[in-house]
Amino acid sequence: LFNDTEATSRRRQRNLRYPKNVPLPKLTEEQKRRKLQNLATADIGTFAPLSCNDPGLPTAVECESSPAGTLSSLVSAANGGEVIVPCGGCYVYDLPAGETNIGGLNILGKLYVPPNHKSTLLTPYVFVQGELEMSDTNPIAPENVSLRIVLTGTTDVMFAPADSNAGVAGTPFNAG
Repeated sequence: LFNDTEATSRRRQRNLRYPKNVPLPKLTEEQKRRKLQNLATADIGTFAPLSCNDPGLPTAVECESSPAGTLSSLVSAANGGEVIVPCGGCYVYDLPAGETNIGGLNILGKLYVPPNHKSTLLTPYVFVQGELEMSDTNPIAPENVSLRIVLTGTTDVMFAPADSNAGVAGTPFNAG
């Protein structure tokens, strides 16, 4: 049904905000910083990329050819608790096609999900303080289901920023 290139697909998604054939605006360093708000939209603080990921995290190609490790090894080491993707490295998502239940996911480094990877991750929360890269090249259709992340549970979860963001005003806070 859809056979667009990635650029056309991105343009289709943003066409309500930008006219066709107009490049996306470049972000300033200040705009690259992420601002979080709690449920009441109170100011939490401004977050910057983690200094432990300097000078930068590997590209997808670099991660596929020589990853720091796999998500399955981190899940095994967590023994049912929070899975932490360590700062400074890229880990490949290699969990099987069925459902995997973990105690939470905190991405400090980079988690790379290979294109079109089929899997379901059940977790009470996902905190992305580093990078999460995932994509799907198949047409959007009910029969084309790739990675699913299902948020579970009803207990409160505290978010505490890591590394260079540890002192951000308003943190730690209850993420719900």
